Amino acid sequence: MRKSLVLIACLLGSAALFGQQKTVYKDVSCYVHLVEKGHTLYGIAKQYVIPLDELIRFNDNDDDGLQVGERLYIPIEQVDKKALKKGPELVGSILEHKVRRGETLFSISKKYRLEVNKILEANPQIAGGVIQKGMVVRIPTYQVEVKEEAKKPARSDGLNTHTVVAGETIYGLTKLYAITEETLRDANDGIPEGLKVGMILQLPLNQAGTETEEAKDSLGTTLRRLDISSDMSIGLLLPFEMAGKRSEELIPEDGQDLLTMTQISFEFFRGARMALDELEKEGLRADIYVLDVSRDGAGNLSEKQLNRLQQMDLIIGPLHSTAFGQVAELLPNDRPPLVSPLSRNLDLERLKAGDTQLLSDVRAELDAIIDFISSQDTIIKPIVLGSARRSHHDFLISSLNQDTISFPEPLEGVVMLEDEYLEVLKARLLSEGRNVLVLPISDRPTITDLMAKLTTTEMKEYDIMLIGLSDLMRYDNLELAVLERLQLSIPLGRHVDWNDKAIQQLTLQFADEFATTPGPQAYGLQAYDLVRYYVRGVMEYGQAFMTNQERFKQYGLQTGFELERAPNGAYRNSYCRMYRYAEGELIPFQ
Repeated sequence: MRKSLVLIACLLGSAALFGQQKTVYKDVSCYVHLVEKGHTLYGIAKQYVIPLDELIRFNDNDDDGLQVGERLYIPIEQVDKKALKKGPELVGSILEHKVRRGETLFSISKKYRLEVNKILEANPQIAGGVIQKGMVVRIPTYQVEVKEEAKKPARSDGLNTHTVVAGETIYGLTKLYAITEETLRDANDGIPEGLKVGMILQLPLNQAGTETEEAKDSLGTTLRRLDISSDMSIGLLLPFEMAGKRSEELIPEDGQDLLTMTQISFEFFRGARMALDELEKEGLRADIYVLDVSRDGAGNLSEKQLNRLQQMDLIIGPLHSTAFGQVAELLPNDRPPLVSPLSRNLDLERLKAGDTQLLSDVRAELDAIIDFISSQDTIIKPIVLGSARRSHHDFLISSLNQDTISFPEPLEGVVMLEDEYLEVLKARLLSEGRNVLVLPISDRPTITDLMAKLTTTEMKEYDIMLIGLSDLMRYDNLELAVLERLQLSIPLGRHVDWNDKAIQQLTLQFADEFATTPGPQAYGLQAYDLVRYYVRGVMEYGQAFMTNQERFKQYGLQTGFELERAPNGAYRNSYCRMYRYAEGELIPFQ
């Protein structure tokens, strides 16, 4: 009999239903549900397949109903995970039920406590009252036969909130949200004792600026678009590294490329330029101020250059984390928000509200691995491996053990990769079925040694699948044939599918305009996605966009924007998706 061995290698590197946020509330592991416009308690309970009374009790919900943007906590232990996968989807106040084999309108009516005639009224596509497997039936949750508070749609009071962080002033907030001091004070009982760190302020954004149509972001909140009456200014800080170099040093010879950072900077600038040109055609015009800022060059910025940056609406870069931190410290506290495109390990606590780390970090990749394991019914008893060097095994096994639905029994202890560990590992493998190894290590020698052992003759009887983090892609000593044999799968925060038609079209436009194409790392495409996201956001919603990024999920050509707000108001991108190696390329898991 052929044995199956699945190696999940978290070499470095983010939660629930895939992408569902998890947290601990009342000492219980929970899903976090963000209430959208139209949501009802009944609809949310049905979506998560949890008893309505338990949802109300656990969240201490009273008769006041739900508010848009409110968080509800769903105890994971109360959720029937198998039923959850087949459950309805909640879209506003409507539950969308997918008809399964053997179901009738009568059985669906009983399931959702809604009369058959009301189901038919909400679903004119049902001809003659006949339903078929796979058909989607809409259930208006505000009409079901339950207590009034459970079917009352979530409402919005026209307010948003702002959590005060160190250094903020009332004057600064009035400028940030384009409201008067009187309006801000009136919405917050006058703020008699002034601002205090952690204070939550109510922001009547529907009074800010000149309103046009209501914003429709991913949470259905009440942020409003502003009339665009002026251009936007962007600072773009890139390491061209031109200073002190003769022109002939920047000319490729013998087929060699430009200096690496210079090449990256030119490609990034060109991608940003293409995005700005497209946005201008849509009526969104932004001026760009470009500075050459190398890894250690931020300290050389002149007072004039710093003053100019202070006048920007947004600053993208520098690319190096060291220079990014220097610029953040050199500019005054009321500086424009900074967006870091390529740094993944910034100290968010040293940044200010609105600053953003766009590249998914180690935590985002670990969370993606944890979510993937939890979502796979075929993964029964994962084995966590550890190392004395650069390992995240404690976090990983602790997180997996919190998922008592997927793993009712605590997982066995960590197998440390030291001494004669292969024999210890083999003793833990199941004689039949799939074995999952979780390797949350970023130490290259340890990873190389493990993979060498797993590809020896004695291990050929095992069907091995390797799920690793993004740093594994940089290990040039790992042959593609080995990775395919190990069925390598990894979480990525950004990935380019060169077969995608939209990417092919943009690449052709890039070549037409600049007589070159984006490189294999596609920094030009990254700049294109980034600029379209932030320029459109800031121009349509003002600076309030930068401090409400968690409300605006968007997916570009090669990355997604799923921003999480830190306690101090800075942001990290939690977007991460799982891919697997097959036939020489990375293919996304569905």
